[in-house]
Amino acid sequence: MKKIKAFLIFFGIADSTYLLLELSNTCPLNGCSSDLMFNDINLPALLGLIWFTSYAFMKDKLLILWQIAAIVGIVFLSLYSFVEAHYCLYCFLAYLAGILLIVLDKTKNAN
Repeated sequence: MKKIKAFLIFFGIADSTYLLLELSNTCPLNGCSSDLMFNDINLPALLGLIWFTSYAFMKDKLLILWQIAAIVGIVFLSLYSFVEAHYCLYCFLAYLAGILLIVLDKTKNAN
C-alpha cells in the first residue's frame, strides 16, 4: 500500500511539474484553457504540484482538510473543463492520482 501511495505522489508531482513547465506556452494536447493562467503560470498545475508535494507530510485533521481541498478543486476544474470543452489527459490523470491517494488513505483508515 505504501508503494502505491508513493508511486501516486511521485506521479502527481511529475505530472504537475510537466504541466507547469510545458504549459507556459501551450498545452501539449491543445486541451487546456489559458483562462487559468496568471503571468504565464498555470495555476491548477502549480496548486497540484504543491498539493502532491505536501501530501506526504500531512497528518490528522490537516490531512482531512487537504483532502477536502483536493476534492473541491477536482470537482471545480473537472466541471470547468467540461463546460469550456477543454479536455487534457494530463490534467485528468493528475485528478485521478489525487482521488486514488485519498481513497487509499480512507480505506487504510477504515480497516
